Amino acid sequence: MDFERLGECIRGRDIISRLPDDILVQILSRLETKDAVKTCVLSSRWKNLWTFLYNLHFDDYDYKLGRSRNFENFVDRVLSLCQCKYIQDFRLSCSVIDDDELSHVIPWLCFAVERNVRKLNI
Repeated sequence: MDFERLGECIRGRDIISRLPDDILVQILSRLETKDAVKTCVLSSRWKNLWTFLYNLHFDDYDYKLGRSRNFENFVDRVLSLCQCKYIQDFRLSCSVIDDDELSHVIPWLCFAVERNVRKLNI
């Protein structure tokens, strides 16, 4: 294959947006959930693609001390908008300090179980 010619053909074109939605969702499902959600700003077509993710990975490491409520709100929002029929991989990494925080985690796990999660990592 002539890679130089291929490069000339695709240079300046948005090839990825030509892919079918199910392929784009497969690609997005390989990203961390927070990064997949960020793709909603790319265009109107991408606005809701992330809501079909079947791999959900949440990590509170990115949320600074004292901002755990932001993490909880993010997970709650993602799960409330999630349109996936099943979950392949649900990964949750967070430090639970008190009963109030635990009260958020239990519904998240129930959400995963209700969608027949295949791989659960806590």
